[in-house]
Formats: sequence, C-alpha cells, structure tokens
Amino acid sequence: MKIQCKNCKIGCELWILDGKVTGNRCSRGLSYAHQEETSIFYTRVSFVGTAMSKLAVKSSRPLTEEEKEKVSTFLAEAKVLAPVEAGEIVLKNVGNMDVDFISQRRMK
Repeated sequence: MKIQCKNCKIGCELWILDGKVTGNRCSRGLSYAHQEETSIFYTRVSFVGTAMSKLAVKSSRPLTEEEKEKVSTFLAEAKVLAPVEAGEIVLKNVGNMDVDFISQRRMK
C-alpha cells in the first residue's frame, strides 16, 4: 500500500508491504506509517435535478486512506437526486463498506 506522509514538509511517499515500511526519509515517516490515520472524508458527488452539478458530502465515520481510495471509485459513479436537506443521508452503505454519506447543505 502506498501512502503520503503528512508528518513533515517533505511529504515522502511511503510504501507498506507485509508490515515493512520503505520510502521514509526521517523517523517521523516511519512512525506515521505505523499509525493508521483515519479521518472524516469530505468530497463532492454528482447532483441531478438542479442548476448545481455537485453536492458536498461527508462520510458518516472516519476512514483510513485505503478506504477513502476504495470508496472514491464508487462515489465517482454515484448520482444524488434533488431535493436534499442538510444532514440527510444521501448514499447508504457505499461499496458495502458500512459507510454512509451525508449531505452538507440543503439543495432544492
């Protein structure tokens, strides 16, 4: 798995294979690779039925970088129909990964 280190300004590309880390230029990169960073995933999906073509959404739970990559392929194909309310779940169980996506704003 390839990830980009965010612990310093260098931004090394880290490769993790069978628990072994390569590509780090400092010890902070090594420690970054061993922690599994998760965060809420904010993105936009296609929106149909209004003048706006994209809808801002966020994940219902924190995702790892690997999960974000997987779910992005499903979101690229997703279309949400108007109207939606802010805070409404607009996409459920995306990619069978037990993650929903929630609208960030009201759109009619």
